[in-house]
Amino acid sequence: FGIYPVFPMYGMTMWKDVFFGLIICLIVLNICMLCLADESQHRKILIHNVLLSLLMCLIRHNGAIVFVPTAVALAIRFRKQRKFYILFASGALAFYLLFQFVIIPLSSVLTWRNSEGFSIPLQQIARVVFYDPESLSDDQKQVITDYFNGKDLASLYNPVLSNNVKFSLDEDAFAQDPQPLIKLWWDLGKTHLQAYIEAPLQNSYGYWYPEAVKLQNAALGLVYENYCGIHSQPLIRSRIMEKIGDFMLND
Repeated sequence: FGIYPVFPMYGMTMWKDVFFGLIICLIVLNICMLCLADESQHRKILIHNVLLSLLMCLIRHNGAIVFVPTAVALAIRFRKQRKFYILFASGALAFYLLFQFVIIPLSSVLTWRNSEGFSIPLQQIARVVFYDPESLSDDQKQVITDYFNGKDLASLYNPVLSNNVKFSLDEDAFAQDPQPLIKLWWDLGKTHLQAYIEAPLQNSYGYWYPEAVKLQNAALGLVYENYCGIHSQPLIRSRIMEKIGDFMLND
């Protein structure tokens, strides 16, 4: 563990993503413990789960996108602790919203882009624009123009990296009137379900695809892919894995 080069590399990477990834690992371990533990231990482990989830939300805006569906699934699965868990989880979520939208503004703290929390829906819109621009009406094209400062969304789309799209969002326009963009996302989703499923899969393939080779830092151009002497060494060889890799990197 100590000499494996990936960990020293991330040790020198001062990004919130590193802490976010560590918390996600702890949450996954927590859920595994929850599934294996006796019922007498469920409440204690659920408390730890909520505290970790709250920390996850405080580190990244889009942590709430993970927290809410996970909380719903746990509430359904662990019925005996359902009322307690829903109450505790709702309190944690309310604290996050209070902290994010009341305490931080009142404290005059400079905040980063709110678009960080909309990576998935913005990537879904951009994927539709990239692959099926003919399906867009004139009104829908105008909405995209208004909220992306007239930029060409198709040229910004990168299947494995959402930064180009989310950083192009006009946050002032969205804050003043979010309804048109939300409606656009909803309407496109009803007619482009496949694109809406593929967009988050490609944007997160490094977390679930065993042969993922593109490091986030390399994708951003901060370091080279062979930084610290790290090279890809395929562990699973099959046509299925090769096809998945081709789809994720080249589609």
